[in-house]
Amino acid sequence: MPSKQKSKKKTRSGLVKRQAQKRGLPPGTLVHVGDRKIDQVRIAVMDYDENRFDERQLDRIENAYAYKASPTVTWLNIDGLLDIYLSSISNRMNAVMKVLTLVATMFIPLTFVAGVYGMNFEHMPELRWKYAYAGFWGIIVVMVVCMMIYFKRKKW
Repeated sequence: MPSKQKSKKKTRSGLVKRQAQKRGLPPGTLVHVGDRKIDQVRIAVMDYDENRFDERQLDRIENAYAYKASPTVTWLNIDGLLDIYLSSISNRMNAVMKVLTLVATMFIPLTFVAGVYGMNFEHMPELRWKYAYAGFWGIIVVMVVCMMIYFKRKKW
């Protein structure tokens, strides 16, 4: 019976290991083993056939077109592209969350005041006042204006 020994080889980047004889994966499958912070996008081209192996760093993606007509096997590795994409999604989600937080902050106190005056108590003296309705809306407007001024000063 063959042994279940795993052969592991570290590649150049140190982030991917080759694993053989692992259940469910064909031999030589690359497996992600960690994350590395990438400051900028780097483009690497690996061009090879059975006699030679050539690896180069490209400064522009347009330079990869030269390998298009090549009869050899060509791999493009673009480091940092996923980080840029995830960063843009995170920024967009932060903007949406900021707007939702501001809306909730504006409406929660208003809901509380409306809830208090919506309870049909008999002995609320301000309910019998002549200008109680206008006073209620005055309180609501003052609260909203004060919150908006506060948010503007905080540059939210």
